[in-house]
Amino acid sequence: MSPRPFLLALTLTVLGASVALAGPTPGDGPNGRFAELDRNRDGAIDRSEAAATPRLAERFERIDRNGDQRLDPTEVRKAARLAATRRDLAKAQREALRARFAFLDADGDRSLTLAEIGDDAPRLAGRFATIDRNRDGRIVPDELRDHLKAEREARRASRAG
Repeated sequence: MSPRPFLLALTLTVLGASVALAGPTPGDGPNGRFAELDRNRDGAIDRSEAAATPRLAERFERIDRNGDQRLDPTEVRKAARLAATRRDLAKAQREALRARFAFLDADGDRSLTLAEIGDDAPRLAGRFATIDRNRDGRIVPDELRDHLKAEREARRASRAG
């Protein structure tokens, strides 16, 4: 009998055992990061523990839905799901904007003229002069992106107070 199958089986057994003995690392799994931040192991993240992660500390009030000054795993999971949904939505909106821009760009030169926009996008046509920063009679993707970003920031500022 050849020793190769035996050595292969032995190697796989040793590798499997070493992985099993190693166990999860602190950041593994859905609760890994939570467990890392919950330094006192009380099942919640308080403000002092959240301070270790500036973005979490900054959003503490929004994530703490029940107002108990502690983030429990459910609150953190909900906030993470919401953040992932927002990222997915933003990505889909960017892709839709690229597709719409490409659709309107009749000559494929990666810029839009008022003639290309025509009646297909009346809101865009109405804002053409504002978006066309350099007044060259064309809107390029950077100009449109900057305009939309400025609009978003203005809406956020008006909601904030």
